Amino acid sequence: MAKFNDRFTRTRDKILNDLADNHERRLFETLEQLEQKVVNAVNELPKRQGKLFDTRLAIEIRPKLKQFIEETFSKTIDTNIREYDRAVSTILGIYGELPIPKKFKFLTDINKEVIANLKKQTFQGFQSLANEYLDDLANEVYQSTIVGKPFNEIVRDLKQKINGIYASTDNEKAEELTNFIKENKFKASMNSKVDEAISELQKIYLNQRTGDNFSRYTRQMAHDSLMQFDANFNMEKAREVGLTHFEYSGNIIRDSRDWCISHVGRIMTEDEIREEWENNSWAGKSSGDPFIVRGGYNCRHHWVATDPDWLNE
Repeated sequence: MAKFNDRFTRTRDKILNDLADNHERRLFETLEQLEQKVVNAVNELPKRQGKLFDTRLAIEIRPKLKQFIEETFSKTIDTNIREYDRAVSTILGIYGELPIPKKFKFLTDINKEVIANLKKQTFQGFQSLANEYLDDLANEVYQSTIVGKPFNEIVRDLKQKINGIYASTDNEKAEELTNFIKENKFKASMNSKVDEAISELQKIYLNQRTGDNFSRYTRQMAHDSLMQFDANFNMEKAREVGLTHFEYSGNIIRDSRDWCISHVGRIMTEDEIREEWENNSWAGKSSGDPFIVRGGYNCRHHWVATDPDWLNE
């Protein structure tokens, strides 16, 4: 049974990690489209001496910005969330081969309701963030028009509100680095070179406020929302079956957190996990339930429900 557990753990890890990377990659492309639509719309506003001046038109741009977000971002998030069904199928595949009663090996009506509600809550979370940045973009256009901010600075700041250091730019070096990152970010063999490129980009934008941006938060949410959906549904099935032991699974990489390094491969009871979670702290620990947030933001580890008796057979 130990080899069986390892086999399904590896399968689950690979499917989830591939999904997370695909979702983040899709968002990269989507936010580039959003950036271009926003810039094009603002370019159509009348200018005088390199500045926007018509406050009526500036405030009326908000519905257009909302439409752009729905056409790009909201559509992509819907596509991503629909693919959560692959995580469901993977967990069902695991439970389908466990030595448990047959009735627990399939989706129940309660399971289906839980899945639907988790997807709905996830979508609403993304929409809340989208609405915050819609307000931010609309305010940038309107308030910049009032104070007479130079148009090229408005465009620069709008781009950076959406994509941060990954925004399109006239800076040849920055554009070259950005393209390199987009092409190689999801290749494990290029991790160190991508990190170097990101560091160079940050130096170029050192004097500009690019930290808080739509891209940064949505791509982080894309990863964590998928992993937390998987964790929630896994716990739903574990409770349904009556399993109370869990093995911490996943690979250790160069930036793995202390919690993850010390727990990978360990089999613990739910009470033991909760007690250790409450009594330990580490860099990157996030608030929440240990079975849901696991090591913290961007964590790729998982709790796998098991029974110690199976491992002894």
